[in-house]
Amino acid sequence: MNTVFKLGYQAWILLAVVGAVSLSASRAWLPRIPRAAWQAVAAVLVVVSCAYPVAAAAGRTAGFADGPRLDGREWLARTAPGDVAAIDWLRAHAPGDAVVLEAVGDDYSPFGNGRISTYTGRPTVLGWQGHELQWSHDVGTRRSDVQALYTTPDAAAARELVRRYGVDYAVIGPLERTTYGDPGVLPSLGRKVFERDGTVVYALTASGR
Repeated sequence: MNTVFKLGYQAWILLAVVGAVSLSASRAWLPRIPRAAWQAVAAVLVVVSCAYPVAAAAGRTAGFADGPRLDGREWLARTAPGDVAAIDWLRAHAPGDAVVLEAVGDDYSPFGNGRISTYTGRPTVLGWQGHELQWSHDVGTRRSDVQALYTTPDAAAARELVRRYGVDYAVIGPLERTTYGDPGVLPSLGRKVFERDGTVVYALTASGR
């Protein structure tokens, strides 16, 4: 799917090259009057197309009302500052292959599902399910298993799921509480290693590592 729709990028580049060559070569193969008409129409189209970069940039940024920035986590710091601090902690203390549990949501969710794994580079049980299916990955019961980990009162069942997926750390922040409510027995399966501004990270002892 990505290959198909991204071919449009190359198609527009090729069209621009061909268009420029055609405009230049038209002097040689078009009579004077048709050539003048062709060049006038082409000039109008070029001028009109120049409106797109300005209009599109203003539209996508709400007229640049919020200002440009290079911090890709600034949006998250406004809504969940504890998440940003937890991300920094995990990047500093968690091994590169440590599995981190976080809330699962829809692809491109405005709530930022997948934000922990995205900004830490650590794997999670399930990120964007739609993309996994697009890549022909069988996600099985991962989404419901993540929900069970956050909600089940059954410690044995939660411990088994932690072992199955090798979860080393569990994040409980505003997104997890909004999605699943108060956590079940998950905090009891490990120890609290980080807490700030409503976001807590637990190191789990049942992962089998």
